[in-house]
Amino acid sequence: MATIQLQISDDLIKAYGVEAIRLRLQNFLELDKLRLLALDIEKTVAKAGLDNDQVWDEARQKAWAEFKPPQLKELLP
Repeated sequence: MATIQLQISDDLIKAYGVEAIRLRLQNFLELDKLRLLALDIEKTVAKAGLDNDQVWDEARQKAWAEFKPPQLKELLP
């Protein structure tokens, strides 16, 4: 992991605080990393000749069936 230094205006530091700015930047970068991973998965699925929407729909249905509470199984199809 690398460390970077940024120049941030004193007004922003006064308004948010150093820790809040650090967390905001860290959260943004973590979300961007997830976005890049999702794009990579999408490319890999397409390269394998699979339908991306179908793969995600099947995964969603399987996850729902696995984690659906037992009492809901009687009420929902």
